[in-house]
Amino acid sequence: MKNLMNLKRLTFIIVVLLTFSACSNDDDNNTIAAPEPLNIVETAQSVSDLSILVEAVVQAGLVDALSADGAKTVLAPTNDAFTAFLAEKGFNSLSEVPNDVLTQILLNHVIAGANLESSALIGTSGYTNTLADGPNSTKLSIYYDGNAGVTFNGSGTVTTADVETSNGTVHIIDQVIDLPTIATFATTNSALSILVDALVYADTGNPTVPYIDTVSDAATGPFTVFAPTNDAFVSLLSELEESALTDIPTSTIDAVLLNHIVDANVQSSQLTSGTVSTLGGNITADASVFTLTDANGRVSNIVTSLVDIQTINGVVHVIDKVILPAMDADPLNIVETAQSVDDLSVLVDAVVQAGLVDALSADGAKTVLAPTNAAFTAFLAAKGFNSLSEVPNDILTQILLNHVIAGTSYLSSDLAGSTGYENTLADGPNSTKLSIYYDGTSGVSFNGSAAVVIPDVETSNGIVHVIDQVIDLPTIATFATTNSALSILVDALVYADTGNPTVPYINTVSDAATGPFTVFAPTNDAFVSLLSELEVSALTDIPTSTVDAVLLNHIVDANVQSSQLTSGTVSTLGGNITADASVFTLTDANGRVSNIVTSLVDIQSINGVVHVIDKVILPE
Repeated sequence: MKNLMNLKRLTFIIVVLLTFSACSNDDDNNTIAAPEPLNIVETAQSVSDLSILVEAVVQAGLVDALSADGAKTVLAPTNDAFTAFLAEKGFNSLSEVPNDVLTQILLNHVIAGANLESSALIGTSGYTNTLADGPNSTKLSIYYDGNAGVTFNGSGTVTTADVETSNGTVHIIDQVIDLPTIATFATTNSALSILVDALVYADTGNPTVPYIDTVSDAATGPFTVFAPTNDAFVSLLSELEESALTDIPTSTIDAVLLNHIVDANVQSSQLTSGTVSTLGGNITADASVFTLTDANGRVSNIVTSLVDIQTINGVVHVIDKVILPAMDADPLNIVETAQSVDDLSVLVDAVVQAGLVDALSADGAKTVLAPTNAAFTAFLAAKGFNSLSEVPNDILTQILLNHVIAGTSYLSSDLAGSTGYENTLADGPNSTKLSIYYDGTSGVSFNGSAAVVIPDVETSNGIVHVIDQVIDLPTIATFATTNSALSILVDALVYADTGNPTVPYINTVSDAATGPFTVFAPTNDAFVSLLSELEVSALTDIPTSTVDAVLLNHIVDANVQSSQLTSGTVSTLGGNITADASVFTLTDANGRVSNIVTSLVDIQSINGVVHVIDKVILPE
C-alpha cells in the first residue's frame, strides 16, 4: 500500500512541476503532457507486495489480457496470500503449479465488464461472474459480501480498496480465492445455513450420497442444486409440526435432499418446462414462471435474482420452498416408522427375531419406548452377548414387550411434571403384567435409567419415544430405588444387611430369580414418623436386628395383587398382621394401622409386587 501511495504522490508532484514550468515559461509554448495512467499489470508491477501475483500473471501468459482496454475489477492477492495458498496446495514454488490450473485461479480473480468500487459493494451482498471457466462453457460465480468490510467467497478480505488504473479497479486482498465448489456458496451465504445443517445431519445416518464430501469435491458432478433458503426450511418444520431438523429421521432428510439434486449442470436458460429428473425422483418445472412442483403438488419458486450461481462442480439455483418426495397417503405404523430410522435398526432386527412385527403393527393405541442402536449394543455387552442372535427368543420377547405400554398413546407433555406407574405388555408372575415407572420432573425417564432423547414420534397406531437405554425387566429393587419417596426403605434394607439379616435383603429384592414376594413399602414419611415414635434420630440408632425384624413384617412370600387381598390374617415373613380389604388397611400385632396408598398399589416386578403404605409395620 505504501508503494502505491508513493507512486501516486510522485505522479502528482511530476504533473504539478511540469504544469508550473509550462505556465511560467513565456518563451516556450510547448507543453509537456502528463504521463499516461498505469494499467492493471503496470500497477501491480509497481507494488512490491504483489510481486508473486505479477510472476503468476507472466507465467500464465495473461499480461496482454490484463493490460487490454475494457473495464475490469481485479482482486489482487498479496505475496503472503500466495505463499499460504501454495503451501496449502502442496507446491514449493509458483513454477510447480500447472499453467492451466494457475490460469483458472488467476481468472477467478477477474470480474470482467465492470469497475466494482468498494462503495458499490458496501452494505450489500450478491453474486457476479469471473473469467474462470466452469462446466459446459460457463463462467464461475463469485460471492461478495459488503456487510462488514468487503469479502469474496467468504475468504478473501479486501485490505486495500479502489486502486484506480487505466483499465479497471484493483482491490488488494489477503487470500488467494480458490475455484468455488457448491459447498463454497452454500457455506458463505448465511441465508443457506440450514441447508448446510441438513447436509451435515443427513451424513450422520446412512446417506444415499456422502453429501458434504460430494458438494465439496471439485472432481464430482457437475450437478444442479435447487437450494432452499432458511425461510423455506423454517416453513417446512412448521408444516411438519417439528421444532428442529434433528426431530426428523436422517433417512427422511436424505430422501428430501435427493429431490434437490440433478445430475447435470443446468443453467436457468437451459431449464425447460416439463419433467425434471432429480436423484430422488421426478419433479415438474414451469420455465415460463420459474417454478418447480414436487410429487405432492407443492410449488417452489426459483428466486430469479439468485440463479446460475456457478461452481466448478455444478450450478446452484435458490428456491423458496423445500421439495418433498412423494408422501404416503397413510402414516407409517410403529414398525414402519422404526424401519425408517437408521438409529433404530437393531430394534427392528430384535422385533423381527422375536416375531413381534404383527403385534406392533396392529391397530390400537400404544406407547413404545425405542432404544437406539448404541443402547442395544451396551445392553448386549452388559449381558454377555456378542450379538442379538445369541439372546434366547423368550427373553428377547419379554425385554421388548417391557418397552410397550398398551392401551394409550402418551405424549411427553402428558408425562411432564409428574411421576407414576403404568403397565407394559411384559409378563410378570401369576399372569400379571410388569409395571414401569415414569418420571417427568426433569425431562422424561423410565425406571430411573432410560431417558427420552427424541419424544413424540407419531405413528398410525401410537407414539414412539426414542430412549438412550434398553430397559431391563424390573425387580422389586428397581422400583424401590427409582422412586425417591421410598429412599429410606432402601436405606433400611442396606442397614439390615450390615448385621445378620434373616434374608440378604438387597440381594433378595434385586434378584429376578427370587420370590415372587409381596412387599408393603413404607414411604419416607412413614419412617420419619416411626423415628419420632421411637424417639431416635436415625435408623442407625436402632439395632440391625430390630430393623431386620421390622422389615420381615413387610414381606409376604407370594405375589398378592390388590385385587387378591382379602380381609383377615396375612402371614408375613415376620409374623401375622391383619388386612381389611374393604378399606385397604393393615393392622400390626400392636394394633397400629397402616393405610395402603390406593394410587400406589400393584407395582409389579419380575420377582414380586409392591404396595406402598403410610405407616411402618412393627413386630409384637
